[in-house]
Amino acid sequence: MFTKPWKFKEGFLIGGFLILLGLILQAVAGPVDWDALAWPVNIILLAVLLLVIDVMFLLREKVYAFEWMMHAQAAVPAIACTLCLTLLMGLTVQTDEGGIPGLSQMVTFWPFTLTYTWMVLIAGLTTLNRISRWKWRDIPFVINHLGVFLAITCAALGSADLKRLEMTVREGVPQWMAEDENGNEVEPGLAVELHDFTIEEYPAVLALYDGNARQRVPDATLSVAEGTEEGMLGDWHVRVLEHIEDAAAVPGEKELRYAPWNEAGGACAVRVEAEKDGVRVGGWVAGGSFAFPMHPLELGDGFSLVMPAREPRRYASDVSVYTRDGKEVHGTVEVNKPVKADGWKIYQVSYDEEMGKWSEVSVFELVRDPWHPAVYAGIYLMLAGAACLFLLMAPKPVKKEV
Repeated sequence: MFTKPWKFKEGFLIGGFLILLGLILQAVAGPVDWDALAWPVNIILLAVLLLVIDVMFLLREKVYAFEWMMHAQAAVPAIACTLCLTLLMGLTVQTDEGGIPGLSQMVTFWPFTLTYTWMVLIAGLTTLNRISRWKWRDIPFVINHLGVFLAITCAALGSADLKRLEMTVREGVPQWMAEDENGNEVEPGLAVELHDFTIEEYPAVLALYDGNARQRVPDATLSVAEGTEEGMLGDWHVRVLEHIEDAAAVPGEKELRYAPWNEAGGACAVRVEAEKDGVRVGGWVAGGSFAFPMHPLELGDGFSLVMPAREPRRYASDVSVYTRDGKEVHGTVEVNKPVKADGWKIYQVSYDEEMGKWSEVSVFELVRDPWHPAVYAGIYLMLAGAACLFLLMAPKPVKKEV
């Protein structure tokens, strides 16, 4: 064992030793505290890491282990150990009793951190080795490995500087304070003012409810858009006679009816006629709102027509962002379309669901990740390396002799 030349088994032994050492550290010292590596500690560690790789490369002819790390016999076991740990943690549910962390906690797991570092050292040394023996055909290899090194290293070291805050903003009131993941108030250095909240909802639907089973009948729904619709809901033929998008309940002589309502709190209401085996039932069905309750139509035998709460298709907030240095940024914030200001990305997360489309409150997530460009640069380098490799390996057309 460990007699020259070293092979794959030595690589797997080193990987196993790092995992064992990591488990001991996890038990003795607890999870890795990445918060302690926040700026400027992480940039200092990056400089130290680059210096260590340079020294190892310069000593490669004197230290056999350093020279061996530049070959597949070291790289393949390192990648295999890291992937196995990632898959194991990805399939593990984290519990209060501890044990193997889940995927969201993997960066704090010492075995993963050590094998991760081992793989980074190998990637750095391999890249330097190819650069020192530069040939044009090595371009894809160098670009790809440089991208791997950059993406992995910056993602790990930059995790300590990643900030996620939640800010609840009421319309017309600039909000300067946010909350971190622990519920502590934090001032991010900017304020968000909500001018207007808008929501687009999917069309209302009618559903058949089985009161005996206390559940909706599967696949028994009818979309209700503007106009007149009809269709089968279970054994009932349902026809929409009248549709009011925003309506209010009005007491009638015999039963409750609905009329247009131009104020906040209007609920979608439809007048329907349902028929089954020659029996007809007519009346109003309405969805609920903060102002009016839901109103079903009883069909008999425990069945009724109901209008479930409408699902939002899109919701957005028209906002202004103010920074401490006097800058103003205006824009529309959506779930996956943030507004950027002063290094922060502001995403729409939620709203006052009880008020629905009349909400005057928006909940935003503020994300700040200064290492994000470096990580993406690494990913783009990996893609560029793969594209270059594809172009170099593409078969050249054969010229036919005339």
